[in-house]
Amino acid sequence: ISRTVYNRQDVIMSFELTYAVQQLFIEVGREIRDHSKLSDGLLSTLNCVFGHPLLYALDLVDHGRVTEYECPSGRRAFTVTGSSGRSYICLSTSNFCTCPSYVYTGIIQARLNGCSDLLLFI
Repeated sequence: ISRTVYNRQDVIMSFELTYAVQQLFIEVGREIRDHSKLSDGLLSTLNCVFGHPLLYALDLVDHGRVTEYECPSGRRAFTVTGSSGRSYICLSTSNFCTCPSYVYTGIIQARLNGCSDLLLFI
């Protein structure tokens, strides 16, 4: 078991980064609502922030590997079929995915972007 101790600056930086990413997602929503597509500039920004996982996520969409489910209460869940053919469940509201990549990067490494599958819901 490993233990990480964060100082005040780490916590502040984490909140600032989270806020910046949230603002980026708001801009993505605006562009899709207003123009039904993303501008080259915004795609470039997303690529700088998320890199290769973003390209993989877009490829999943292009190949029809994402299915959305909505229950009567309005909650949504998604299944994403990975390159191995195995399907994973993504819960966008709780930022959780059952894929191995999420377990490694999202939980073990505690990185913000988690996995490519969750980038589908920005």
